[in-house]
Amino acid sequence: MKKIIYLAIFTSALLVSCKKEKLEKKTISSLTLVNACSDVPVLFAQIDENPGAYQIGWYDFKIATIPEGNHRVMIYPESDNEKLAFQGNIDVHSGELFSLFVFGTQLHLENLLLKERPFKIYEENKCGVRVINLSPGSEPVNINLVEAGNHIQFPELAYKQISDFKVYEASQDQVFTFEVRRASDNSLVTSIGTTLPLHQNVTFIINGTQADNNINIYPFNHFK
Repeated sequence: MKKIIYLAIFTSALLVSCKKEKLEKKTISSLTLVNACSDVPVLFAQIDENPGAYQIGWYDFKIATIPEGNHRVMIYPESDNEKLAFQGNIDVHSGELFSLFVFGTQLHLENLLLKERPFKIYEENKCGVRVINLSPGSEPVNINLVEAGNHIQFPELAYKQISDFKVYEASQDQVFTFEVRRASDNSLVTSIGTTLPLHQNVTFIINGTQADNNINIYPFNHFK
């Protein structure tokens, strides 16, 4: 009889623990912090009362897990903590995903906050690709794929515009060459040849300035 009682108590405790664990997991959300600046080697990000808790290197990103609620976010260059690239409150609900891009130059920093839809995980050898134009002052651009006969994959992306995800079938060593071309005259701006992360999603960022003739395109993966 005692064994039955102990078993019942243990089972009840286990169920409560599992429910609590599921509840805690459900309330966790994330904020992806992206350093897409042309000339800022390191950004510091402060969330609530944690100064400099995240250091985001050049062309890099960090994923911050945050609980449900309202959070104060500040981002600034390592070299000048009074020059804010972003300052504001983000109201986060259960399971939401956000991406915060910081871009531009040391003299003129800009930001773009996106509330993301859940990222799809691909069971087959596929990858989701999208492109965002964060090149200040740029005219609309087309993104072509050389291996697809230079056909336009993402048309007329204006400054601060982001495309939808497009799914590509890929193999581990397959190289995709994306070209950025001006929509007005089809002249080549820049290009990149790279493999794609299988079963995941990747965002290609266009940054730099046309005035300085240093426009780049590079990827970062979404580990979601």
